[in-house]
Amino acid sequence: MTRKADDAGAAIVWALVLTSVLLAMLMGAAVLTDVLVARERAGAAADLGALAAAPVVEMSSPQACVRAEVVVHANSAQMLKCIVVDGDVVIGAACTPHGAWARWLVLQATGTPQVAVSSRSGFR
Repeated sequence: MTRKADDAGAAIVWALVLTSVLLAMLMGAAVLTDVLVARERAGAAADLGALAAAPVVEMSSPQACVRAEVVVHANSAQMLKCIVVDGDVVIGAACTPHGAWARWLVLQATGTPQVAVSSRSGFR
């Protein structure tokens, strides 16, 4: 029996194509995971900053913001805003993803390479 010469080596080509597709999907999943981890870090920092500022917001608004900033920075985030309104404090925090592709993706989506989140806390 003889084989057709047309399809000689086709299995190798298909294996390379499928491996490339799988590798691209895995890299895409890694980039999205990096973005989601940065968003969760920013959310945790904002939540903890707002909770730290809530007990002192009635006494002193500037002291509440200073306290929140210490907590946000301790959680490896950057504080974007601190607003005190009617006994509530709103904290905005941002984190930068670690990977270059993730930073590029966030930059394309939001115009800034950071993922920003805000959180509110108070005694109402």
